[in-house]
Amino acid sequence: RRCFHVSRHSQLMGVTTLGGLIAVVMTLASASVSWKWRTEESMWRSTIEYHPSSPRAHALLGLSLLGRRPLTREDLAEARSSFQRALDLNPLSAEALYGMGRIMMEENGCASALPYLEKAVAQRPTAPEMVGALDVCQQSLAPR
Repeated sequence: RRCFHVSRHSQLMGVTTLGGLIAVVMTLASASVSWKWRTEESMWRSTIEYHPSSPRAHALLGLSLLGRRPLTREDLAEARSSFQRALDLNPLSAEALYGMGRIMMEENGCASALPYLEKAVAQRPTAPEMVGALDVCQQSLAPR
């Protein structure tokens, strides 16, 4: 004997309701990720939160900070810290070497930037932004 009878229609309604609930949860989760990643900077900050030992994430956060306009002393200090953390994790990080080179160019000129940029280009010889920065420094330091 059965105490109650579940019709086929009721079973389908339960599956449909569950499917709709899952879709709503997934949409909200996606919206949350989209909000965290609304800017390049916030995306790298979120990545570092979940993967603090990623040298690439630290270096790319630094590069995103260097892209701020107007660029402030605080931005430079935070970018330097991000690049240093990346280099602590991976001394051959091309992005971090390039970023430190750009900071050195900004603060002290090409003579101090040159070692960083040379190492960056040695790691990534086809990266146009790295090669371009190295060329600028080499040309500015060349005897005339």
